[in-house]
Amino acid sequence: MIFRVKNDIYAALTKAAIPGTYHWILYFVLTLKEGWKMHTTNDRGDVRTWRYERQMWAGPNSVMAVTFTKIGHVDDDFTVEMLEEYVRGIPMSIPEVDIGKERRFTCRVRFKEAIRRLNSAQLFVNCPDVDALERELTQRASALELGQFGNMMLPYYYITRLAQPWSYV
Repeated sequence: MIFRVKNDIYAALTKAAIPGTYHWILYFVLTLKEGWKMHTTNDRGDVRTWRYERQMWAGPNSVMAVTFTKIGHVDDDFTVEMLEEYVRGIPMSIPEVDIGKERRFTCRVRFKEAIRRLNSAQLFVNCPDVDALERELTQRASALELGQFGNMMLPYYYITRLAQPWSYV
């Protein structure tokens, strides 16, 4: 499998302050070395100031990056702005589907809602079970970060059967 192809979409998990927890990012590949980072962030950890951000990021070279898992693709006729139309306006609150499952709003909660919306649109990311994808991504990142795979160089690249590009025949 060839990784980091232009217009591929990855779920990128980066280290957070507490081992075993991660910052969740949609990563849109431009080149082997950089792409667009689309994520939810807050100012200096203040949970009252969550906001959406898109910025260029040299993710594959980031010392904070743990895993990149390919989850989709944007057709060459489209741009990152087309993808962003589906994720930019997601509210900074727990979606109805996650009420009772999530104690508080985080970047992970909003990431899951972004995947749901991309799946519902039947564009870019085909992922019918977001909760299963979340579990798989967390387990893989935790195993790597906490040393269960020895001294593997991070970040590590994966594919998953739980999410892939929509295909049109």
